[in-house]
Amino acid sequence: MKPKSMKPASVVPEYLTAVQCAQALNICRRSLGNWTRNRVIPSILVGKVRRYDMVRVREALEKFEQKSVVQ
Repeated sequence: MKPKSMKPASVVPEYLTAVQCAQALNICRRSLGNWTRNRVIPSILVGKVRRYDMVRVREALEKFEQKSVVQ
């Protein structure tokens, strides 16, 4: 019997709960909910529970990052 090939840990996405995601981003749970509702950050539903892929969340937030003005 051949062992099943598994993806390396760095390739497997890590899905966080809303509380975990808010803590990782250092924001309140309400802000996370607003950003999700306004489609600022992506999320998925697993059953009735919303999950966040931190790689995709950080990519989405980079689009909204303010660039510093250089004079």
